[in-house]
Amino acid sequence: MSDLILSRERFDSAVNTIVQFLRDSGYSGSLEDGTGLHDAVIKPNAVIYGLFAQMVDRASAYQSLQKALELKDTIGQEDYDDAVDGILSNWFVTRNDGKPSYGHVRLWFLQPVDFLQYKDGQPVGTATKPATAPVVPAAPLSLVADGEQVFTEDSFGCLYNSTDNINEYYIDVAVRSDGNSDLAPDVTDTVSATVGDIYFLRASIPSKFVAGVLVESSEDFIRRAEKAITTRELITDRAINTVLREEFDEIIDLYVAGHGKKEQLRDIVDFQGVRVHVGNKADIWIATELTRQMYDVAADAEGYVSTGQFPGDVSVAGFSGAYIDGTPTGLEVACEETLFGSGNYLPESIRVSGTSGLDKVTLEILTDPVLNRVSDFVRAGGQRVVCYDPLVKHKIPLVLRPVLDVTLVPLQSGYSEEELADISTRIRLAATDYVSNLVKTGAPWVASELVAAVHDAVDAVHKIRLPVVCKGSLFDPLNGKVLRFDMPDKFSVADITETHSAQLSDNTVQLYTDEGLVTVNFSKS
Repeated sequence: MSDLILSRERFDSAVNTIVQFLRDSGYSGSLEDGTGLHDAVIKPNAVIYGLFAQMVDRASAYQSLQKALELKDTIGQEDYDDAVDGILSNWFVTRNDGKPSYGHVRLWFLQPVDFLQYKDGQPVGTATKPATAPVVPAAPLSLVADGEQVFTEDSFGCLYNSTDNINEYYIDVAVRSDGNSDLAPDVTDTVSATVGDIYFLRASIPSKFVAGVLVESSEDFIRRAEKAITTRELITDRAINTVLREEFDEIIDLYVAGHGKKEQLRDIVDFQGVRVHVGNKADIWIATELTRQMYDVAADAEGYVSTGQFPGDVSVAGFSGAYIDGTPTGLEVACEETLFGSGNYLPESIRVSGTSGLDKVTLEILTDPVLNRVSDFVRAGGQRVVCYDPLVKHKIPLVLRPVLDVTLVPLQSGYSEEELADISTRIRLAATDYVSNLVKTGAPWVASELVAAVHDAVDAVHKIRLPVVCKGSLFDPLNGKVLRFDMPDKFSVADITETHSAQLSDNTVQLYTDEGLVTVNFSKS
């Protein structure tokens, strides 16, 4: 209750309520301010009553938008906005939090400076509209450094000033507004700047800023939500998750890598040595019930396999290995890093090591039965989406091959071959179900939890040797190879030490195993 503020008006109302209650109950003594009953009983209880009444109003505001509007004056603007956020979040719409304006401030010097540093958020100066502008803000726009920046003598550009007959040197400091703003300073604006104790000639704006966005008001938020709720547009991460999972029952889990997400690589532009996320793209990673298939294919003398040998309806979610006459061999796949795993995409080339072109080559591929349909749905004409360029991709499978060394509960008569086969099947099913549930819940792989799941499912299991040996294989679209490693007791993609695609994370990888990949060994003891 520390953030509650009891106004005088609410306190007086609480006092009147308590006094009225006492009168209605038959009390006829004096209740005036200054009496013992008033000061020792009524006032303290009025404080408690007023605070609890305010808490009740806050809670009531979350019942509906209409109730929140009715209580707006009572609970205040901040609590009203919180109530609107809470209610509309249930309908997969989130408030636009706003963003600052971005641009550059050009600083002019008589000569280059040896060293100049700006730290992120460090004040740089202010921008002021000229008095002749159509709309002049009440106060100058404060500007701060956008990211840490270091300038040396080589960083300076040079222009000849014919008026003063001198060379002038300049640097462009990346800045943003100090807070969310929809203002866009232009080249005609006046700029004041500070550069510590270093002398400089002046400051200017080389090009118009990119205007930011103010925090969305509750009224605008409600209007936008009304349209979003009725049209079911794919406008937010939550909306995409809700709509696609309602449309496609096959989707188990879903993750959207939009602007600002570390897995989003398609919106990166390299410009003069600077990597910038330009936005306007969203990768929709889906998890479904995968199918592991073995494809017998022909390779040429150099080991290259034509992707035209794959059936036309195959959606490749990942590779887990290649074999020559049943023996594992190396596999190299040439593919577009950011497109691999997307609907209707096939690699540019596939090469298998150690083949003369006469051997039987088998590729172990994981396929997604619904990927193309989801992709077509998102890209259908008239579909409004979170950005102009959405891309549906299957989460890249991390194939698990656990080996369970099992000691069974002793039986005097022992176990028959049929009983052992049945127990082995049940253990492998329990292990498969455990991994499938991890995909549904988004939980990480924990080997000790797998052991517990098998114990719960199969009563005949007495002990499973620890640590559990489990091999993992994960296709990396960056280098086109299958990464192979031993799974630790608790696994995270961040634990992979080999260089790999920045797209790979716990959000974009799907754990996979099946009965054929689980090995069960029964101990003789």
